[in-house]
Amino acid sequence: MTSSDVCPCSGATGRLTGVHTGAYWANALARLGALPCEPLRNRYYARDYRRWSSAASGLTWFSPPGAAEADFYEHLARHLPWYYSDQRWDFETAAALLHGRGVQTVVELGCGPGGFLRMLQNRGIKAQGVELNPTAVAEARAAGLDVTTEDQFPFPREGVDALVLLQVLEHVPEPLEFLRRWIARTRPRLLLVAVPASDTLLGRLGDPLVWPPHHLTLRSRHALHCLGETLDARLLSEQASPLSWHGFMRALAHEPDGKLGALPSTRHRHALRVLFTCARLLGCNWAKYSHTRLALYALSPGS
Repeated sequence: MTSSDVCPCSGATGRLTGVHTGAYWANALARLGALPCEPLRNRYYARDYRRWSSAASGLTWFSPPGAAEADFYEHLARHLPWYYSDQRWDFETAAALLHGRGVQTVVELGCGPGGFLRMLQNRGIKAQGVELNPTAVAEARAAGLDVTTEDQFPFPREGVDALVLLQVLEHVPEPLEFLRRWIARTRPRLLLVAVPASDTLLGRLGDPLVWPPHHLTLRSRHALHCLGETLDARLLSEQASPLSWHGFMRALAHEPDGKLGALPSTRHRHALRVLFTCARLLGCNWAKYSHTRLALYALSPGS
């Protein structure tokens, strides 16, 4: 991934939309309950990060990329019990989409301890997983799931029905190259991706997990359409995780002073709810959608 203002997907010049020090995000992570230890602070937070956006591609990216490795994900899993939660909108939505299209074989990249794989198995779908975090791999294997690291993965000779990436592309320094490599290796007829989205409430929050070293990109609905065009893939379905009033309030609880931009703080609950309701009626994405956009593509033969 480029570490400049040039969009890594379209090559267009981006617009600088934010700058923060690593220390700023390390402290924000501590407020979530995952205080980075000194080795992690030195490795990942001893630099400033810049955020860029491109209207042409719909992509938001960060420089320098600073991709996290297994040590960072193990730290999050130890300190944030919800990090590998199975109770996720993208799990349920993806499983229903794949089952509805008669999918029988799946490879999931970045499967964690295997929550989505178990969901697929319960629907009679044969699923294999690939995971970076060795602790998560061990946990998945102990549960009887077919999970390996990339270097141990036995590539299927005849391809698979679907390649799935749920909350994975944003962690990858070269997402297009990564996708093309795995598409060539697994030869799927369908590609399903779920990504954190900039055109949802998440795009307005000061969430430290949106920035490096955790995330390297954010995508919008437009970016998912552009991704399909780049991969010569036909978009079959696109949807976003819905936002409730209670979900909105939970998200604001982690914001400084319980505030989102110019809106009233959570201390003024009635006024805030009125504005939230009005924003939903007006179709504002930040009041309708919470975090994730999911897209299902049909891949062309030889993609």
